[in-house]
Amino acid sequence: MQKIRRATKDDINVLVQLRVDFFEELGHFKHDTQREEFRKVTDTYIKDALLNGTFVVLVAEENEKIIATSGLVFFEKPPTPRNPSGREGYIMNIYTLPAYRRKGLATILLKEIIQFAMQSSAKRVWLRAEEAGKSVYEKIGFTYVDGIMEMVWK
Repeated sequence: MQKIRRATKDDINVLVQLRVDFFEELGHFKHDTQREEFRKVTDTYIKDALLNGTFVVLVAEENEKIIATSGLVFFEKPPTPRNPSGREGYIMNIYTLPAYRRKGLATILLKEIIQFAMQSSAKRVWLRAEEAGKSVYEKIGFTYVDGIMEMVWK
């Protein structure tokens, strides 16, 4: 049975590893030194941002093991006609361990992180999608605009 919950400081090491794994799968590291430097800066960022609330992470666990993640970074922009509050959420770090893929976890986490954003004063969330994930985002209601996928509400 999977459980969805908000990540805590006790999860930082696992969150860092999963982010490294994500970029490893995408082929972003040319050598071990680059991977380890990325691990260090990611650890610093997640420790600071998770604890001060500027980075919200939801995780799916099974038998107390984190098997999937989704992240949300809030930021303020000047108001626009489509987003009068100016507050937006950037969705990132949607990642599922390979053995748990194709079971709907990414969709569940994405819906939960969108609900979290909707309960804040944000009126827009957006993300950059890898080709493999675009259909998941479109099914949920994201639209492709100017190179990104977005969802806007009133």
